[in-house]
Amino acid sequence: MSDTAHPAIPATSALTLAPRPTSSERLTTAPPPIPPLPLTHVPFLGEATRRRHQAIISSDTRFAAACRLLAALWRADRDLPAGSHLETNGKGKTRRVTAGWRLHRDAAQAGATFLAPAIRSYAREALLFREPGAVWNEDRLWGNLLSSQALTLNLLAPLALDLSLATPVWQRLLPGFVHQVKRIRFEHSPGRFDGHYFGDGTAFDALIEGVTLDGEPAIVSIEVKFIEDMVGPAATHRARYDETAV
Repeated sequence: MSDTAHPAIPATSALTLAPRPTSSERLTTAPPPIPPLPLTHVPFLGEATRRRHQAIISSDTRFAAACRLLAALWRADRDLPAGSHLETNGKGKTRRVTAGWRLHRDAAQAGATFLAPAIRSYAREALLFREPGAVWNEDRLWGNLLSSQALTLNLLAPLALDLSLATPVWQRLLPGFVHQVKRIRFEHSPGRFDGHYFGDGTAFDALIEGVTLDGEPAIVSIEVKFIEDMVGPAATHRARYDETAV
């Protein structure tokens, strides 16, 4: 134990207890906000909650169910009319039901699935000047709030429109690699059905073109998935895949 004396606590620093609030103050004073905690797993959402918001697909994973509900709440918060989809029951019969995660045709055509008018305009331009053979699912892009293509544009179109912003973003994401971003492409392939590549329609969801710190050309290829469950059949393996991997 140190023999150094602790300084005396001044009398003015004595603790003072705040007066207890009156009953009226307790009713009118909002409690302090609870700080958000990082999620360790996706919340479980019961069927009743999802049905109440027209956001239920029986085959959804826990993550997909949460995304579907969030999309429905986002749409409702903005007073956007809901779309619909075909539901199939256990007997194979179909019926059209309200889908909270989809947009009504009018809202879809107005581009409400995009987060800003500039992104909507960029999406129209990207479709107008799409590469030959590029695959865009336009119904999902404009009308489905869970479209991974719409997600890609909402994430990256602002950077494509402002390369002075894109450069520091990618410098931070990939320090030591990216020096400057020169261009961002969507649904891009250097050569669809070209024998120098895979010889098929494979393309990148997005491609960042830039320059490394050494002044060499740099590319960052991006594949975006949203609620896809990744349980469908894999592409048929071809010998060309092995050849290009060498």
